[in-house]
Amino acid sequence: MADPSDNPPAPDSPAIQPKSNHPRADLNQRWLAEISATEKLAAVAAKDGYAPQLARRKIDGAFLTKLNADLKQARDLTGQATGKSTGKKLVTQQEAALRDELIAQLRSVQSAAKQKFSRNKTALADYYMGQNLKGMSRAALEACATAIHEHAADAGLPGIEAAELQALADALAAYIAVQTTQTGAQAGAAASRSQLDQFVATIADQRRELQFAVDGLWAAGKPENAAIRVEFKLPRDKAFKG
Repeated sequence: MADPSDNPPAPDSPAIQPKSNHPRADLNQRWLAEISATEKLAAVAAKDGYAPQLARRKIDGAFLTKLNADLKQARDLTGQATGKSTGKKLVTQQEAALRDELIAQLRSVQSAAKQKFSRNKTALADYYMGQNLKGMSRAALEACATAIHEHAADAGLPGIEAAELQALADALAAYIAVQTTQTGAQAGAAASRSQLDQFVATIADQRRELQFAVDGLWAAGKPENAAIRVEFKLPRDKAFKG
């Protein structure tokens, strides 16, 4: 058994801290707290002074090997989820920039249409004059851009030649394409978070199993067990309730 003097008693503290009232971060803070706390408990359980006794309660080498493998997988998933979440944000920023570029191209064509059809309201209507391009939904903006490109291609608008028409077509294609990228990033982040949630639940079960074993081996209320119980994040004077 380890020398309790190496680990002086500390105030009782649960393995997992209460959820914070701070705004939600990229990852659920409860997940990160569970992973971090269980990593520390697994390291304590592997100490020579504790391992033989814990093995009697089935917290043996095989148990700790699996627990550590699950913890590593959880850490890997936090990296994937964070990376994919960051990627999703970057894609969203890219989408906004591409939308602005598409609208700039449309306004250029609209200006040329006004120049040519200043007194022809019917013709101007084909170019969505007076409509709020920035306020349009994605679907409406894509339909608007497609229609304007089609009308401009045959209208002979001043200054709107092959290069300008191609620039509008390219801006529209890029804006359409980024939606697919964004959807993929969102799906990837969601998948990693779902897997992480499942791993953390499994890790929490194993962490409780470990703590129940310690609770049985080093009973509460005995001064000689106080330091050991604190090291395993158990209350010194009352039984662990999970």
